[in-house]
Amino acid sequence: MRQKVLLQFLFACMLMIASAPIYSLKAQTDTIPVNTVHDTICNNQLPTYTFLGESFLQGGTFDIPVMAQDSTDSVIMRLELWVWDNHTDTVILADCSSEFPIQYAGQVTFRGETETTLSFSADTNGCPIYTYFHVTAYPTYNDTLPVHICKSELPYIFGEDTLTGPGLYTHSSSTEFGCDSILTIDLMIHSVYDVADTLTDTICSFYLPYTYGDSLFYKTGVYDFNLHSAYGCDSAHIHLDLTVLKTITDTLEYTICQNNFPFELDSVHYYNEAGTYYIEHDDTRQCHDITVLILHSLPFHDDTVTVNLCDVEMPYAFADSLFMETTVYTHFDTTLLGCDSNTTLVLNVHKTYTEVDTVDILTCRADLPTQFKDTLLTEEGIYTFHAESEFGCDSITDIIRFTILEHPADTLELILSSNQFPYEYKDTLIDSAGTYLLRIPTDSLGCDTF
Repeated sequence: MRQKVLLQFLFACMLMIASAPIYSLKAQTDTIPVNTVHDTICNNQLPTYTFLGESFLQGGTFDIPVMAQDSTDSVIMRLELWVWDNHTDTVILADCSSEFPIQYAGQVTFRGETETTLSFSADTNGCPIYTYFHVTAYPTYNDTLPVHICKSELPYIFGEDTLTGPGLYTHSSSTEFGCDSILTIDLMIHSVYDVADTLTDTICSFYLPYTYGDSLFYKTGVYDFNLHSAYGCDSAHIHLDLTVLKTITDTLEYTICQNNFPFELDSVHYYNEAGTYYIEHDDTRQCHDITVLILHSLPFHDDTVTVNLCDVEMPYAFADSLFMETTVYTHFDTTLLGCDSNTTLVLNVHKTYTEVDTVDILTCRADLPTQFKDTLLTEEGIYTFHAESEFGCDSITDIIRFTILEHPADTLELILSSNQFPYEYKDTLIDSAGTYLLRIPTDSLGCDTF
């Protein structure tokens, strides 16, 4: 019976193994039975290979105790695991960029330079063969270059061609890797000129340096130099005889007040602001004398002051004057630097008013609090309120005599039969016996009676 149970359990275990390994069964009656399983896998299946819920990182022999189904007996499942190594090959591909995309073995296509590892075949054990590809794309050239030459440099050799005139020319060749190379030149031919010139010039020293072409000259002398065009074809031989006349320079410096502009010089020149100015004067040597005019500006003040006063504050003193009424007055002065300083006084004189009002306010207690202007009154007494106008000249004082009127109260006792309810008294309905406070308007003082 025990062997039958063990056989049923082993059969169930064999059904659980997905990779269908080879099993060998050794039944024993006195020791724990051992069932051996042989399996072969590829290296890339590690470490995801599992057996009876266990994961394995490498090949070897492994014993796994398990319990038989519906029994307390145990059995050992022995796994003998062989692992085949994966094979890796290296393939180097190279071609001209114009030949891409390229194919390998009709199975993979490359569209440019790359380094990658692919697997698309297996060895005799069924394990994948990994191929490392190193793909190189050699450049293919197709360029256009402008070429400038002088006419004296003709003929121009381009590849195997001899060129004698301007135009577009194309030369095809191969690079060191055997790829096409196309070069197009735009040949431009410039005429050749050779000119000699003598130049005599006189200038004033104020205009130095003297410029000719890209050369600078700073004093009287005879100079020989050559000029060339942008492409070196034209050539000019220059003989320069330069005379520099001395310029007499005079400097004038003035400091004036800002309100004195425009500034006049020699009744001819006028200046509207501070700065440095250069004035040329003709002389008999055909050169110009130079006057350097330096103008400085000092500030000018023109201010307005507005003053508001009450008539009781008069007279008002301003500068060296006294004023008794509204007026506009301008005071002229001089600053420490000698410039005008104008200050305009706008004086506004306001009349003064003083008014006192006494007001009696009577209120019923039920109407408390009572408001007067911005104040709430809650207690009897005399209150004083003082208010002033915008400039403090007008003054109004309110004296409030505040009186609170008390409410008179009467007590009325009524004896009623139950069949008289509800009972009406002074527009009030009474439903049952009790004490009631009734407000009855109004008494002779204007307050409600209770």
